[in-house]
Order: sequence, then C-alpha cells, then structure tokens
Amino acid sequence: MTKEHLSLEYTVITQQPREVFFSFVYFEVYIDQFFAEQLFFGYLLLYLTMLALGEKRTVRKILTADFLFAIFQCGYLFTENRWLPAAGLLLSAAAAFERGRRIRGIFFLFFITLCFGGTAQAVLSLLPVPAAAGGLAAFFLLRFLWKRIKICRQLKDQEVSVSLFWENKSMTFRALVDTGNRLREPLTRQPVSILDAESARKFLGDDWDRKKGFFLIPYHSIGREHGWMRAVILDKMCIRTSSGKSEIERPLFAVSNERISLKDSYQVILNPEHIKI
Repeated sequence: MTKEHLSLEYTVITQQPREVFFSFVYFEVYIDQFFAEQLFFGYLLLYLTMLALGEKRTVRKILTADFLFAIFQCGYLFTENRWLPAAGLLLSAAAAFERGRRIRGIFFLFFITLCFGGTAQAVLSLLPVPAAAGGLAAFFLLRFLWKRIKICRQLKDQEVSVSLFWENKSMTFRALVDTGNRLREPLTRQPVSILDAESARKFLGDDWDRKKGFFLIPYHSIGREHGWMRAVILDKMCIRTSSGKSEIERPLFAVSNERISLKDSYQVILNPEHIKI
C-alpha cells in the first residue's frame, strides 16, 4: 500500500459521522408534599440555629419563622427566582430572633444550612435511606456535636457564678464544675449539686429541713467509704459562664456535711449535668 493510499484511508476513518444521544428527565412535584418537606427541613434548621446561639426555643416562634421559610421555597418552585430562597432565610431569621441579634442569627442560619446540607448529603451517599431520614440523621448528628463543643468550652473555665433562689431569697456563690461529680437522687435519677454547709446555713437557715423536708443522697469520698447528705429542691438556679447564662427550674442540691473548699474559693460543687445548653 502506497503512502497516498495510507493518507486517504486515514482521512476516511477520521471523518466518519458521530452519533449523539440526548436524554430528558421528567419530574412531577406535588406542591403540598413539597411544602410539608420545606416545613420539616426549615424547622430543623431553625432549631439548630437557635441552639447554636443559645436562644430560648419556643414552638410558636420556630413555626412562625418556619412558615415563612416554606412559603418562599414554594415561591421559588413556581417562579424560579433564585433570590427567593435567600429572601426566605432572611425573613425567617428576622422572625425567629429578637432585634439586635438578627444579623448574627442570619449569619448562623446560613452557616447551619451549609453544614446541614453537607452532612445530609454525606448520610444519603453512605446509607440507602429517604431524604427525610437523611435530614433527621444530619440534625441529630449536628445537635450532638454542638452540645459536645459547648460543654467542652464551658468546662474549660471550671469556676462559674451560680445564683440560687429559694422562698423569695436569692444568693450568689462561686461554683466549681466538677466533672467527677456524678451524684444522683437514687429514685428519680435527678442530678445533684452540692452546697457548702456554712453557705447553706446562711442561705437556707438552720431549720430548712424541718420546713420542707429533705432527701437522703448516698455518696462516697476520700476517707469515707459511704455516707449520706441531706438534699433540698430549690426554686431556681441561674448559672453564668463566659459563654452565656442558663437557668434551671427546681434543681436538687445536697448540703455538705463539711466545708468543700479549704480556702473558701468556691461554695458550690456543680454537677456537670446542671450546665444546660
């Protein structure tokens, strides 16, 4: 075969026509189902955002903001206006957060949305589950991680300020967050913090146990294999840390039989479970 023949054969082969195939996907969306899905995911996003910011979470406040979020998502479905989802996030954040905290709320809502979307996508790629189940798994995972992060941050600064309320009286004490304090009331399994004996006398009075009665809390300590402390349910406790403030209704406090700090640097040993997120 000559050089000319080779050149001609190459030209013929390379100029063969190509076949191109196109495929089309048809989607059918039910507006009521879509609206319910947006309500579901919007509620999860708003809950996580308010949890991250330490906002007081009420069903009415979250549902109001969630309804706005779902309406704007449905509006995007009809109009294909790409700005509607962002506007929905802005308005839902404005409805969920108080004035003065809205800018921070908007920022966190966008951030949580990105984290939630990435986590849900990872779950769906690993597990053959429906989208709603993947979103719920992402919600619980992010909530668990955020709570662990906040607890670690709070336990870094182990000395906090605690205000106790009982029978129209209140006093503020220095408290030590003791990660080794796992005291619980035996029947209800309620966590128990400890109040110094002298502080209890000043705050509760000498005959507090006769007025209200008391619980008996078993404990172990160095030098004493087994002992009992009297405990009382207070009206309220307010805990102030470097990251914010939290309140606990009807906390259970045991009264120490002796001083809990030799230098009186703190008067309360706080159960770590009493630090609410």
